[in-house]
Amino acid sequence: MTLTNSDNLTIPRHKAALKRRELSLPMAATVDAGILLPHHTHLDYGCGRGDDVRFLQAMGFRSRGYDPYYFRRTLKRAADVVTLLYVLSTIEVPMLRCEALISAYQLARQTLVVSAITGRSRNHAGIAYNDGVITKWGTFEKCYSHTELKHLIEDTLGVPARYLAHNTYTVSHSSKAVPLIIHSTDLHYLAQCRSLLYSQQQELKSAWIPPADAIIEKHSSIQRGKRYCYFRLKSRSRSLNGKLTMHLGTAQSEGYLNAVRAMERRDLLRINERRLIRMEAILSGTSE
Repeated sequence: MTLTNSDNLTIPRHKAALKRRELSLPMAATVDAGILLPHHTHLDYGCGRGDDVRFLQAMGFRSRGYDPYYFRRTLKRAADVVTLLYVLSTIEVPMLRCEALISAYQLARQTLVVSAITGRSRNHAGIAYNDGVITKWGTFEKCYSHTELKHLIEDTLGVPARYLAHNTYTVSHSSKAVPLIIHSTDLHYLAQCRSLLYSQQQELKSAWIPPADAIIEKHSSIQRGKRYCYFRLKSRSRSLNGKLTMHLGTAQSEGYLNAVRAMERRDLLRINERRLIRMEAILSGTSE
């Protein structure tokens, strides 16, 4: 049996919130990686029953939670780190997932952490709904592959998503981010976004872009009894003025900082190219 939005099915999203006896895997990974530290302000966006927040507060973290059902009175204020854990898997309308993702990102001063359910649903009630399923509790569940979640984050926010663990990705705050609702059906809105992205592409291409296979490597050596750390830009295609490597200097040097900015431009170009292809397909009427 398959249902769609037109069937006017009411989804009790709050019933998808689990009771936890310990930190969720994505939240624990965020803490273990040092992304969330005790001195950071933290907002758990869509915190459900708030168990992760309570555990973190007991550990000395400056955490608070917002949830449209359980903690609706909590103000959605900006924080150093914002977590959006499993929320996207419980929203039945693709456009609303984009809106939740953008809202959470705009509140993150430093980092947004996003996770989703992966694999195949174990709670299938035999009813397919939109791009997911209705569970035996009447909630909606959308399972994401790693690539699918990464592309959703990048195509919506316009910035690179870095894999952390447990189908969890981190996104750094960027002034160059151009968030857009990729699942919008408003053709005028998509046409405006397309124009904006083309303008950004031209701006990005006006500066040097590293080769597609280029990576920054960290090296160290002993000089006068002290360890000296430096960086190199490496490309197997010998695209660095005919060389395999380019010396960048230390983490404080102008060469290293310029290379980091250039790599960011390259990533933004790649993401925008994929976003433009998607929008062109919709606007030309060839999108599935």
